Amino acid sequence: MSIPLHAIAATVSSHPLEEQRLLSTAEAAKFLNRAENTLRIARIRGNGPAYRKFGRTVRYTIEDLIAYVEQSKRTSTSQAA
Repeated sequence: MSIPLHAIAATVSSHPLEEQRLLSTAEAAKFLNRAENTLRIARIRGNGPAYRKFGRTVRYTIEDLIAYVEQSKRTSTSQAA
């Protein structure tokens, strides 16, 4: 059972960034129901969700993943991506 995005967003947006949990690539991929490699390729191409990099470590916030999902919303197949 998945949690509605708006319920997660309401919880996350009430906390400052330093209190938000940072997700690994594996966790972010699971959250988005995508393969880890899809996120890796998206980082290279610059068309994926926002992320933070600490040395060699990549991390995502739930807030950024939700924003990415929301910006991907389309109402017609003729809309530009």
